[in-house]
Amino acid sequence: MKIYIKTEQMGTISYDPNNTPVAIQLDPGDKINIRDMASEANLYCVYPDKTDEDEIADWLKTIKD
Repeated sequence: MKIYIKTEQMGTISYDPNNTPVAIQLDPGDKINIRDMASEANLYCVYPDKTDEDEIADWLKTIKD
């Protein structure tokens, strides 16, 4: 598992929980979305409603393994 955070100031920051403690609090909607993910999917991303979806899609392509 890796955690990726997109920031305007620093670009993409990656955290590896093998080296850095990480906690993610999921709300009930997140749990449902993760449960219903396609079996081949390995990224789950949440973002503010006002964010451009094309920008998010482009960002996710840069971090996909």
